[in-house]
This record gives sequence, structure tokens and C-alpha cells, in this order.
Amino acid sequence: MVRSFLATVNNIHAWSHACLDHLIQRSLQLRPSTLVSLGPGGSPREQFQGAEGHEGHRPQNTGPPSWVEEQRMVKAFWRLQFFLELRGAGARGLLDEAWPRQDLDILLTSIFGSFYEVFEFERQQLLTAYDFFVLATGRATTITASEVSLRDAADGLPIISKKEATTSSRPVLSCAEQPSFGFREDIFDQGPEHLDRTPMSYHFQDFMSSRDLQASPLLGVPFEPYRKFGFAIWDNRRMADLGFRAPKPGSMVKNRTFYYFRWRSILTEEELAQRQPSLDGP
Repeated sequence: MVRSFLATVNNIHAWSHACLDHLIQRSLQLRPSTLVSLGPGGSPREQFQGAEGHEGHRPQNTGPPSWVEEQRMVKAFWRLQFFLELRGAGARGLLDEAWPRQDLDILLTSIFGSFYEVFEFERQQLLTAYDFFVLATGRATTITASEVSLRDAADGLPIISKKEATTSSRPVLSCAEQPSFGFREDIFDQGPEHLDRTPMSYHFQDFMSSRDLQASPLLGVPFEPYRKFGFAIWDNRRMADLGFRAPKPGSMVKNRTFYYFRWRSILTEEELAQRQPSLDGP
């Protein structure tokens, strides 16, 4: 049992680093635009549609995942592991005597994104792990009872090799060291107290999409398009190095028009069209 548990720990860690490496490489391929001047118009959207900018900002490579980034990813994959194990046990009839039929039916028809009662930023972190799982295994966007009864997923995440797990120089079993900051030293929110707090990237996107009615061109645009670049996972240091937040705390909202343009520039027309009409600005 101990050996099996350690093997699971190792595999989840490998999946986490494979996902982190994938997200880092994808985020480094971004080439967001830099705002030069807004265009004419009476609404934020009109001004941004006619705005001029320099294309091709090159993100800076922050390096290996920080402790808080790694732990967010590991936590998400542990929850995916539990979901797969539970669904597998239900599909094989191992819960029939312990669970009421109604609860089993709910379990076997649940999708991962709605299985856990969590804050929305945590849901985006869970779905970041799930998106990579779907990509790596070639599965459909939902997991059905018949799929989790397959041998490779009935007991959780399939085994991922060390070669597949990471392209970084850090060994698979090596963990980022938990940081220790003095008073007001943690300017990038990398300490343990930020693990279960809402990342500033999520705060800012939420502010753009639902709160800043006067200036945002992204009202109603959901967080989902940004998930594939790791924005639900990254700490403030990496977001600043990528060019999507101010290097100094407190100046991001002050210069929000500049960052609105950056965040908008990496979305496709199809992703911009996902905006919710009820939140659509003038």
C-alpha cells in the first residue's frame, strides 16, 4: 500500500511538471501587442478596435515553476486523480453497496469541472490540469463512465514517463523549495499564504470582464481563453515577465488601459465573440 501510494505521488508530480512545462512553453510563444494610441470612438470597444500598437512583444522566461505555481498544479492533479479513481470505482460496481443509487447516478454523469464545490479561480486551476489531461491522452472533452472503466484510467491518471513528464533541467521528483519571506518582501505573491488565494491574474481578468464598465473592452469575455496559457496558475512574477501585469505592485490598475490592450491582443476573434451578452458593454 505504501509503495502504491508513493508511485501515485510520483506520477502526479510527473503529470504536474509535464503540464507546467507545456504551459511555460506555450506562454513564451505569445507575442502580445503594445498599445501606442487609442482610436476614435465614444465607447471603449470602439477606441480599442481602432487602436494602434506595436506587435511582437517577447515575453521573458522566468525559469522553472515557483513553489506556489507547482503546488497549485499538484493540488489540481490530486483532485483529478481522486475524481478518476472514484468514477472508476463507480463504473466497476465497487460503490454499489456503500452509495445510494441516486448518488451513484450523479457521480457517473458528473463532469470534472462541476464535481468539486470550489471558488471559480480554483475551478479554472482544476480545468487547467484537466485540459492538459485531455490533450495528453487524446480523450474527448468529457469523461464518460465507459471511458473511466478502461484499465489506464480506472485507477486514476495513466502512468507518465519521466521523458514525457518534463523538458526542464529539474528532476521529476525534485520540488521547488518553499519560500520564506520577511515583512513586505513577497511582492510577487509567491509565499505559502497565497496558495489558496485568488491569483492576481484572475482578479484582473474578472475586473476587466465584469466590473470596469467605463473603460474595459473585454466586458463579458470569460477566463477560459486565457487558461491555455497558464494564467490560472502563474504567480505575479511570471505574469510580469510575460508582460501581462505591472512589475511593481499597485500600478496595474492605474495603467489598466495598457494592459487591457495586451490581454485583448492575444485573443482570437472567435474567443472575443464568446462574451456574454448580458455583460456586453456599450
